[in-house]
Parts: sequence; C-alpha cells; structure tokens
Amino acid sequence: MVKDVSRFANTAWAEMWIPYTAGTEYNTYWSEGINGHFNCCVLLKEGVTEEELRREVQSRIAKFNSTLSDCKADIGYQPNSQIVEWLNGGNEGKADMAGAFLRYGIILFILLLVPAFNLSGITLSRMRKRIAELGVRRAFGASKGNIIGQVLFENLVFTLVGGLLGLCFSYVAIWLLRDWLLVTSLGDAGLSGGMLNGYVFLAAFLFCLVMNLMSAGIPAWRVSQVNIIDSINN
Repeated sequence: MVKDVSRFANTAWAEMWIPYTAGTEYNTYWSEGINGHFNCCVLLKEGVTEEELRREVQSRIAKFNSTLSDCKADIGYQPNSQIVEWLNGGNEGKADMAGAFLRYGIILFILLLVPAFNLSGITLSRMRKRIAELGVRRAFGASKGNIIGQVLFENLVFTLVGGLLGLCFSYVAIWLLRDWLLVTSLGDAGLSGGMLNGYVFLAAFLFCLVMNLMSAGIPAWRVSQVNIIDSINN
C-alpha cells in the first residue's frame, strides 16, 4: 500500500503496483539485462544533494559494469531533477540550465512588459485626475516622498485584494470546470490537496506585486514633480 497522489503525477500514480520483473517489458536477454523500457524515480533524503546521489550512482554503475562481459551500462549525466528532465527533453547529457532559464526568463519578461506598460498608463491617467487633491496635500506639508508612498500603498492594497479574489475565483473555477480541467489520459484526476500549492501562488503573487509597484512607481514620481500651484489650479 502506498500513499495516493493525484493522477497528474503520472510517474507516481498507479492503481496497482507490481514488481518490475513481472512486467512484459522486462527482458534479461537485451544487452545482458541492462536495457529496457524502465524509468527510476528517487526521493532524496534530507541533507543529501543531487551531486552526492550522482556520485553514488556512478560508483554503483562502475561496480555493476565489472560483472558484465560484452556490454557496459551508461546513464550519462543522470539522475536529474524533475525540472532538469523536463527542460532537457529527456536527454541523458548535462543540461544547460543557465541558458534555459535565461531563455524562459526573457520570454516571460517580454510577455509581462506590455501589461506593465498598460498598468503604468492606467495609473498615470488615474493620478492626473487626482492632481488637485495631491496638490492640496502638498500645500499642507506633504512631501514628495509622502505622495509617492501614498500611491504605492494604494496599489499594494489593490494587489492584495485582487490576489485574494483571484485565488478564490481560481478554486471556484477548478471546481466548476473539474469535468474538463481534471481529465487526464489516465482518467479523471479529481480534486486533491496536492493541486493547491501555496508556494506557487506566493511566488506568482510576489512577482505580480513587484510588477505592480514598478508600474505605479513612475506615475507616482511624475505626479509628485508637478508644481503645487499648477496642481491646485488643475
């Protein structure tokens, strides 16, 4: 008996587990028994690094190869983490993780740059409608830093409210569209706690928060530079 997981974890989910030697894919006649259609997943112990595991595996392979006569086992630069395996397309060589993260980072930056400009324009338009209000605040002693802080704080509140509403709506949407979203090649996955990853939501929320503050920072600075008399007359 093993702990149940979501069907989306296709390398960890199964309705029944059997010894690999009982499967039809197991054949000891292929390359002295070292070749076949199998994948191995390893869960690292706490405190053990991937490099330590890789060295241990290589030493075991070298010891195993000493018992073979015609063939030698070689798994390349493995084992790899799940994200490396995904980015490397299943190849056994060493993945260029720095290059992959750079490519995806550039794509993500470009995709978010346009919304950031749109947010900046909307914020600037909203601030221009409040120039008279901000001018009165300046006349009563508010500094430019106070004005910028007020605008950034307002955008922070909007981001918090929008993030919480988005989280609630996403849960409701998953539940309403579960017959469409939660169907995999292995069958109906159903709702499970493993789908609700708080770290992913927190990372996305912090990223949106930074983008929101950056898009609001420039309009706030521009509004704070307007002369007090011009602001009040406006």
